[in-house]
Amino acid sequence: MKFCRFCGAKLETPMKFCYKCGKALEPASIPVTQQPEPVVLQSASKNAGVSFRPAAAQHPSAVVFRQTDDDEEVSFHPASVQADEQPQGNVPPQPELVTIQQPVQTYAPPIYTQAAAAERPKKKSKRPFIIIAAVLAVVILGAMAFALRDPMAPINTAAKSVLYLECYDHTGYAFRSGSGFILNDRKIVITNYHVVDGTYQMVALDPYSGRSVEINNVLAYDEEADLAVLLCEEEIGLPPLELANSDYVRQGDKIYTVGYPLGLSHTLSDGLVSSLYLDNGIEIIQISAPISHGSSGGVLLNEKGKVIGVTSGGWDGGQNLNYAVSSNQLKQLLRDTYDVTPMSALYYK
Repeated sequence: MKFCRFCGAKLETPMKFCYKCGKALEPASIPVTQQPEPVVLQSASKNAGVSFRPAAAQHPSAVVFRQTDDDEEVSFHPASVQADEQPQGNVPPQPELVTIQQPVQTYAPPIYTQAAAAERPKKKSKRPFIIIAAVLAVVILGAMAFALRDPMAPINTAAKSVLYLECYDHTGYAFRSGSGFILNDRKIVITNYHVVDGTYQMVALDPYSGRSVEINNVLAYDEEADLAVLLCEEEIGLPPLELANSDYVRQGDKIYTVGYPLGLSHTLSDGLVSSLYLDNGIEIIQISAPISHGSSGGVLLNEKGKVIGVTSGGWDGGQNLNYAVSSNQLKQLLRDTYDVTPMSALYYK
């Protein structure tokens, strides 16, 4: 038994044309033996039902329908039905092919406006943390450097600018010694007036280098304040010291003295500020640091190695009752107009 491949009509005898649609059946119709077992779909009624099965293997798109009440079968091939032809009889209409197009997704860069930029969450800046870390690092390094520093370094540096002074009479006899320190332009030496008084000529010596220079002139002096400003003939090659403001000196401050007591080189002693007072208008700093003969004209230093006074002497009959003329008193003398006076004039005075 054969079926028409166009309309699905059952063919009783071999035919070249379908009796129903009139189309040519050759080259081949689909033999029944090649048809798969049909699948029957039962309807809701008791005796009615529709079964369908795929067409022959060579026609995978064909479908066979069979009405169960009269045992009539119909097969058709949707692919072979022309667009202008409609299936007849019980052949179901050809399903309409629907093409679903996937939307093409394209990327459009976002357009940022001021409003959108304001709405966007701002990232937290790391700059404050970097600044804090840098400040902490500086503080820690500074604390470490302060802890490791040598507190005596500025004192030892300042002590090198203190000179040994040797006084001569007109015969060249050395009859007195004292101390002095370099100030300003490396040629000015500060000492006490009583060291210079009665001296014909003076020599300043640096024990470290062994170099010495002559001092033949006096730039300024104050007998009441016991201060003298001397001028060397040439530079001795030592750095000048820095004058501090003695108004900031307080009782109990730590102090250091450097001089040549009894000619002993660069003798350092320490102590405290015992008292501050005026003696006939002269600013005096009383100290507990021991000084001896030969220390006159030496330097009084604070803990920073700056000059706060010129050591002058002490009181006999007491322990460590010594004093120095303040640095501010020396500044007043330095502000006066310099009149160069030969040291020999003080010798014959």
